[in-house]
Amino acid sequence: MPTIATRAAGSARGYGFAGIKLNVVSQTFTSSTTWVAPAGVTNLTAVIGKGQDGASDGAANYALSFATINNSASGSGANSLPITWSAVANTTQITVNRFNTLSYNPTFTAVDRDFTFYANNTFTWVDGGGIFPYYVVPGTWILVPLGGAPNPPSGNATYGSTGGYYAGGLYIAPGGPGANTTGFGFTFPGGGVSGTYPDQVGQGATPASYTNVAVTPGASYSLSVPDNGYITIQYLSA
Repeated sequence: MPTIATRAAGSARGYGFAGIKLNVVSQTFTSSTTWVAPAGVTNLTAVIGKGQDGASDGAANYALSFATINNSASGSGANSLPITWSAVANTTQITVNRFNTLSYNPTFTAVDRDFTFYANNTFTWVDGGGIFPYYVVPGTWILVPLGGAPNPPSGNATYGSTGGYYAGGLYIAPGGPGANTTGFGFTFPGGGVSGTYPDQVGQGATPASYTNVAVTPGASYSLSVPDNGYITIQYLSA
């Protein structure tokens, strides 16, 4: 529980307790936690909070269009082994070529292909995958080998071969509004975004403060604090 606590001495004369010294306690919470009000504390002089900042769209790594090989000692497929490694990599290479050409592909299916090689030197495959809904960064996509697959693809794969390929590169990860911070009955809104994908720009969350917040000694208070949000409380303590 990341918490920053400070104490400062202060006279309580202004609070009707002449001659009694009180400390101003300040605590900052930067992650979700539960705070228990100390004995004798019935009032928070300040509650200051901020939600999570909005996130901008930005480039990030992604992997998809997997082609993988499984081996089975029993069963049979409709196709004969061996098969060339370039054929194993074919659907993945199509994705690499497409993403290196166009930044947005709303009608293109990035195929996942699962091969099964059987001991009687036959094989079959099952296709999956789907349309990738995000923008990509052309020129960053490559064919990445898995396991024992040769790179670049060369020679033949047969029963007992392992590995495969996937397409790896950069896409534009969508940003979005920041999460709210909540605590002591208050909600501190997260920051928003301006613009539209793939050019959204995150906006900073605006802090807010409240004073003279009643609490019950010994009671627990749940604080929900997202990344780069915070809640700071201040109270007087002997």
